[in-house]
Amino acid sequence: MNNKNHKVPLPGHFSSVINKLIEEANITAAHVARHCNIPESTVRRLRNDCDANPTASNLIALSQFFGISIDDMLGCNPKQKSSVTGGTFPSEHQFNKLPILNWVNVIDWGHSSKTSKNYININPHEIKAHFAIMVPGLEYDHFRTQSLAIVNTEKKISHRSYVICHKAGQERATLKMLIRHEGESYLDPLNSKFNMIKLSKQYTLIGTVIEFRMNVNNTDYL
Repeated sequence: MNNKNHKVPLPGHFSSVINKLIEEANITAAHVARHCNIPESTVRRLRNDCDANPTASNLIALSQFFGISIDDMLGCNPKQKSSVTGGTFPSEHQFNKLPILNWVNVIDWGHSSKTSKNYININPHEIKAHFAIMVPGLEYDHFRTQSLAIVNTEKKISHRSYVICHKAGQERATLKMLIRHEGESYLDPLNSKFNMIKLSKQYTLIGTVIEFRMNVNNTDYL
């Protein structure tokens, strides 16, 4: 029998601890669920049910995500419990606000990032990124309509990288895949209705997609 699926006895403080951690980090249950690979319904149940017991595997994932010990997660350590519930969030897991841009204002992403009203929270120790952008799934093959691209503007672009690019004279940027072949660079439009494009000086490569997040909805960002 897998011990990681055993229920863990709690002293009654777990729901208050996880609620405080989530509030201090200013993140959603969906965000925690995605990063810990736990169903969102489970996270919500653990938050709302004072008598709910997490499995050992879920407890380990949550404690690692928040950067505290399992005992602290359970509220077993009174001294540590007060620091968690009293407003001190572990410094190594401070979250940064990553602006969510659109396909027009991303062209001037440096300015747009400062004025964006929408953002998601990311852990800067796990991800180095400069902005996020929703992918219009109907315009690209194999992408869902609620996909969010996390973009780094400094990462070296390599063969088969997904890139945000802009063609001079066009109002909107687009998502492409960079293809290198026999010393030449091409842009795959990611849409079977269009042909491959040879990269030229007309195109500006704004940034590289370092992560896609699927099934994102309005509750995942503020």
